[in-house]
Amino acid sequence: MPRYLCIHGHFYQPPRDNPWTGRIPRQPSAAPFHDWNERVWREAYGPNSRARLTDLKGRILGIQNNYALMSFNFGPTLLSWIEERHPRTYQAVTRADLLGQKRFGVGNALAQAYGHQIMPLANDHDRVTQVRWGLRDFEARFGRAAGGMWLPETAADRPTLEVLADHGLRFVILSPYQARRVRPLSGGRWQDVANGGVDTRRAYRCLLKGGRHLDVLFYQASLSQGVAFEDLLQSGERFVARIKAAFDETNDRPQLVLIATDGESFGHHHKFGDMALAYVLNQFQRSRDIRLSVPELFLAEHPPQDEVDVVEPSSWSCPHGVGRWEGDCGCNLNDHPGWNQEWRRPLRQGLNRLRDHLIRIYEDLGRRYFDDVWAARNDYLELVIDPSARVRREFFTRHGRDNLTASEEKAALAVLEMQHRAMEMFTSCGWFFDDITGLEAEQVLRYAYRAIEIARDTGVHGLTRELLRDLTPAQANDPPGTTGADVLRKIIGARMTEQIIGLLQAEVGVSEPSMLGFFIRRYRAFKLDLDRPELARAFTRRILDQFDLPADRVGAPEILEITILLDAARRFKLGLDPWPLQNAFSRMLPRMKDIGLKPDKKGISILTTLARKLNFHPNYAKTILVGGGDC
Repeated sequence: MPRYLCIHGHFYQPPRDNPWTGRIPRQPSAAPFHDWNERVWREAYGPNSRARLTDLKGRILGIQNNYALMSFNFGPTLLSWIEERHPRTYQAVTRADLLGQKRFGVGNALAQAYGHQIMPLANDHDRVTQVRWGLRDFEARFGRAAGGMWLPETAADRPTLEVLADHGLRFVILSPYQARRVRPLSGGRWQDVANGGVDTRRAYRCLLKGGRHLDVLFYQASLSQGVAFEDLLQSGERFVARIKAAFDETNDRPQLVLIATDGESFGHHHKFGDMALAYVLNQFQRSRDIRLSVPELFLAEHPPQDEVDVVEPSSWSCPHGVGRWEGDCGCNLNDHPGWNQEWRRPLRQGLNRLRDHLIRIYEDLGRRYFDDVWAARNDYLELVIDPSARVRREFFTRHGRDNLTASEEKAALAVLEMQHRAMEMFTSCGWFFDDITGLEAEQVLRYAYRAIEIARDTGVHGLTRELLRDLTPAQANDPPGTTGADVLRKIIGARMTEQIIGLLQAEVGVSEPSMLGFFIRRYRAFKLDLDRPELARAFTRRILDQFDLPADRVGAPEILEITILLDAARRFKLGLDPWPLQNAFSRMLPRMKDIGLKPDKKGISILTTLARKLNFHPNYAKTILVGGGDC
């Protein structure tokens, strides 16, 4: 009786970068580490590349690259971060697939749909782009075409599986609760296997339209849950015993025990889980009775004899299909009495509406620059991977209309980046957790606002107001009374702060943050009118927090201009005055005289440059600062 074991790790973190800087901000909840990527790398991603094999007395017998003996997939954005920050771990991951090819004859890495969208909730264009980006990223990193793809949250329906088959993929891994019924491929009556009744020890084939098909392996539920949520990783010996007990000794057909779980289980969720995994993999790589295998090898050696019909839509972490990512289905992470997740629906609806607006903008503008706007978007990942001048030239040679100017190419790249951010705002983690005030929901709104900002640069206004309106019904649990609109306002306030500080640094030559902090504290006043008092309050609160300004010196919101004036010695001349934007410089002349400045060209240029570069929509801000006193 041929028996096989495969352990699959889904290694993934949501993207955490600030879309304006490309860097991850400090995340206090990840302390003592800078951010959650860094913390989980230290606890799981790094240790699994060099896991310790020990004896019963704790003495180290060897070091093992767990990735080389298991099946795995990495989220592309996470792997990009690891490549930059921890290249040795990155090399261990990519080399593991090469070692897998030597050991198994096929690679042991799977691709992943790129941005971790819930694919059954994606529109047709996003489904295709997410698959193509995932495949291209995989090929760039591992040097080969992927045979299988991990679906985010294993969320599936027939349109999603058909897109995978269209792109040459051969198999997926799903939860046993996603199987609805099975029958022999030769035909016959269907057998109901709903609610986890499918035999996970064999492979299945899902027949699709047009004679296409996709093979499916279902993971063993109790073992996988034992790894993820129980204490199975506390004892390697007990883990081995549970695996052996999962085989059917009365059946002489080839059997595969497939365990699939978040890779973070092996060290992050369970301390020393990497060592338990190393022990199990080491035991079975030396076993004669049970062979280590990977999905592509098992399917090649033992192709499916049965057909499966999957539940549509379905996923591995929501028994309500995909309800967790579109409404209050009852799924949550922690038991908070009195909490609900009603906020998920307006968040989904608001971002869907924004997505559709951005598609219309992209199609209208993209036709000016590209022969086929969707083919261009599907290939834009080439520039995400490598933004060099050479790749850019090749990209526009393939997709650009004839004789585009440099400014037109820049505009074309801007609308592509708008679409990139529009897809990122559907990262599944934004809905997975329990409150809209969490890091993950805030992150998807940060991507949404970045896409809006790019759209505004093209001349399209009003998208922020509409999204604020859509998010107002999204009531947070903590703090009470907060809404999704408040979360977005916080993001807008933080972004305005970054713009102002960046402009002060660029225009006035302030390079040290401490100098800038002193410069602002010196005058104890910094206001911004946004025609919306709540936005102004959010902004001033950000300033108070960042620069330790006393709250009682910040009065009611006013329309202000921020003007930076320098004397001949390049000293700051600052003040605060609610001047209207119109005729700003002529109104400034008396003030300049009062503080001993001449109306030189430098003063004019700085004022106009600030007004032009900030480029705020008139309904959100007027301009910015003003002068009075030496610093």
